[in-house]
Amino acid sequence: MWDGILSFGDGLILSALLVPFFGWIIRRGLNIRKNQKEKKQLLTCSIKKTAIKFLIGAVGVVLAAKLAIIPSGINIAKYLGIPEIVIGISMIAIGTSLPELVTAMIASFKKMEDLAAGNVIGANILNILWVLGVSSVIKPLAIDLTTKFVTMPLVIFFALLVFLFVRTKLKLTRNHGLMFLLLYAGYLFYIVKFAYA
Repeated sequence: MWDGILSFGDGLILSALLVPFFGWIIRRGLNIRKNQKEKKQLLTCSIKKTAIKFLIGAVGVVLAAKLAIIPSGINIAKYLGIPEIVIGISMIAIGTSLPELVTAMIASFKKMEDLAAGNVIGANILNILWVLGVSSVIKPLAIDLTTKFVTMPLVIFFALLVFLFVRTKLKLTRNHGLMFLLLYAGYLFYIVKFAYA
């Protein structure tokens, strides 16, 4: 993004990075299964039924984004007279993150912390490599100065914070969660009040 645009070539590079990423995930999963000595838990439902539910949910998310979230966000931005990127960073970003939030919460309640963390981290990696990659291949994306000098450094900073907490504490506590929410609220306040005012 440093040159102010995500070009066709940039998109190809980002998309290509998905190959080693998925390769690493599959290899790691196979190694874990191979080395696992505990008995496998029985599935409560068939793989076919689970796959159908997954596909229905995925289609629902895509249709909701295409038919409701994106058009509504654009209309709100025009009505309020603010740049579309503000709505994208705030309302649309929150709306499209709701599936990850619900999944993480349910997984946490069921004591499946690895699934909760993996869901969020995986979604972020896919958003950067897949969504930005494919989008810039289809049409190069212009990057404004606020995104370049404020948003992207904060993305890197927040990612490093999560990495630091996970490596040292081996878990994210309620206090950590509250701190992240406050930091996000502060970021939104700055974006809406100052960056694109």
